[in-house]
Amino acid sequence: MPKSPKIKTYTCSQAVKKAQNLIPNKKRHILILDTMVKFKFVEFTPPGSYRGSLTEDEVQQVVDKLNGY
Repeated sequence: MPKSPKIKTYTCSQAVKKAQNLIPNKKRHILILDTMVKFKFVEFTPPGSYRGSLTEDEVQQVVDKLNGY
């Protein structure tokens, strides 16, 4: 049986860094985090931590939203 390709996932902070690299005008990381939470990619847990991880595709979706697509 062929192995399924391992899907690369990013922690919240890695995803923010990757998104910042993919966004031309380098939006502030808080805006990227807000977008991730808004679209349920990560979960915000008070007092200030984020839980969850994103796949490469999900990071791209966040970037697209922030770029206005």
